[in-house]
Amino acid sequence: MKEVIKNNPLFNSQGDPKYFKETELVYILEMFDTNYKNFKKAKMVDPFHRKALDTLSAIMTDLNMSKQFSQITQNVKDPSVSNTIYLLEKCRYFIDARKLIFQVLKDIMKQEEMITDIRHVVDLNLSESVDETVIA
Repeated sequence: MKEVIKNNPLFNSQGDPKYFKETELVYILEMFDTNYKNFKKAKMVDPFHRKALDTLSAIMTDLNMSKQFSQITQNVKDPSVSNTIYLLEKCRYFIDARKLIFQVLKDIMKQEEMITDIRHVVDLNLSESVDETVIA
């Protein structure tokens, strides 16, 4: 992931309006929780549903999970309140998974740097400690 190298663990940190940010997801899920009936009556879910699909697609593509995206969204193409909540929860789940994967990859990079440093120190000490007159 190029974001690991850039040290950018947040999804949509640039603020692209096509995708939800994590904070927006939490807020919208709370809104759906408290105003479920109002959303259902007013049929206001279409923009949330579309944006949730776009967000989930972007996250899962970033995680190299495009095939799984098709499987997950196969039954939730209809913009109903329950389908939208399902997609929003999946977005939040995959954002959390993305953060964990980011942390693991970052830890692996740190470990590789430490191994390189240790090898350098060992090689340096070995080259200084070998007395060529003793070997001959």
